[in-house]
Amino acid sequence: MQFRTLARIDLNALTHNISVIAKLAPQSLLMAVVKANAYGHGLASITPALATADAAGVATLEEATTLRANGWQGRLVLLQGFANVAELDAAIELETEVVVHQHSQLELLATRRDSFKQRLWIKLETGMNRLGFPADQLNAILQQLQQYPLGLMTHFASADEPDNSSVLAQISRFEATVAGIDLPKTLANSAAILNYPQAHGDMVRCGLMLFGVSPLAQGCGANLGLRPVMRFSSRLLAVKACQAGDLVGYNGTYSCSENMPIGVVAIGYGDGYPYLASSHTGEKSAMLMLKGVKCPIVGRVSMDMLSIDLRPLQALGVQAESGDEVILWGPELPVENLACSIGSIPYELLCGLTGRVNYQYHEDGTS
Repeated sequence: MQFRTLARIDLNALTHNISVIAKLAPQSLLMAVVKANAYGHGLASITPALATADAAGVATLEEATTLRANGWQGRLVLLQGFANVAELDAAIELETEVVVHQHSQLELLATRRDSFKQRLWIKLETGMNRLGFPADQLNAILQQLQQYPLGLMTHFASADEPDNSSVLAQISRFEATVAGIDLPKTLANSAAILNYPQAHGDMVRCGLMLFGVSPLAQGCGANLGLRPVMRFSSRLLAVKACQAGDLVGYNGTYSCSENMPIGVVAIGYGDGYPYLASSHTGEKSAMLMLKGVKCPIVGRVSMDMLSIDLRPLQALGVQAESGDEVILWGPELPVENLACSIGSIPYELLCGLTGRVNYQYHEDGTS
């Protein structure tokens, strides 16, 4: 019998989430950031659901190509810019707006002065210390790029923390640098949309929230009125009747404290389920859901399988059987909960799914 993991993608939920985010920033345009294969949701297949966004943002030219090939005709922003002439030519061909953040890009632009027609977003360094021009160089850059449509942007380091002094300092630096400059501005990512409305600017950049997941350290997307887009599931391979003292999984890291049923689930790190979810004595257990009941992982997550404690089902008089569906995360079991229990982040979990996962897309509003 073939068991496969399944990521069921609700495109109606994605459309719903765009509308929720738009209401949170009603004076701003909305850029749907869909890098990293749409945060693991399948970029090509979710493209039609982006129709109500004002722009789309990607990290790479490959992602830009995928969007265009699948019907996206709207504004498209290449967030990491270009590294050489070939990439610049590709951006011109794809009609992408481009973020510029270093002088080598300005030199390359000079070689295509009459060819590039889209907006350039000048990225300013305000405290993230990753990409961006220093504030004192802005006027010279504006002079150098005056023939192009321009915009100004920055990126926050700690927007997931409300009232964070470093974010407030970044906002102040940006505002002081761009004072009196009448150009479109974009500062806010998903977390800043929620925590820093004063930084919404002319366009907000929403990524994780598109997919119904909270970008904040606490809580889940449902608390924000969002709907999880992915329901990730697998199947129960077997039910084992283990005895007190039996060791479970690699290296016997889990010892059964009593006679107990153990379920073996067809999911592992080969599918993208995190090894860090392996159970360890004294630590908070990662949970899976079977027949509406949460069951903790026991022992180590292996490449293709993991084991769960079926006593919560047994206590309710519910019988688990081979072939039963097991929910890994989704509307009934938020991915934020798993991330919190293993010291990870939802971004990593969603983006980490591998090619072994089967995807199904639907628009019926159910998971």
